[in-house]
Amino acid sequence: MIQKIEKIQRYIKRDYEKEFYVNELGIVTHNECINHCLLFAFGDCKLEHSQRCSQCFQLFDLFDKLRVQFGTDFFEQLGQYQDQLIYYLAH
Repeated sequence: MIQKIEKIQRYIKRDYEKEFYVNELGIVTHNECINHCLLFAFGDCKLEHSQRCSQCFQLFDLFDKLRVQFGTDFFEQLGQYQDQLIYYLAH
């Protein structure tokens, strides 16, 4: 479990921002993965997002596994941590 967390942490810190597409004129382009579509993040994308990033999925999957492992005592706290990570990714 620790290795998965460290892998996700490395991805968020080093590689996540490389997933966004901005052309040489500084114009943001559509990305098929909703987690990497800056146009969608700003409410400007009306296109379909049919791909799923395995790296981003691992982040959400981790929280699902933690909820199962720790039970209902930590649901609220884990939800807050997940929200904080989502806010971090969105900035």
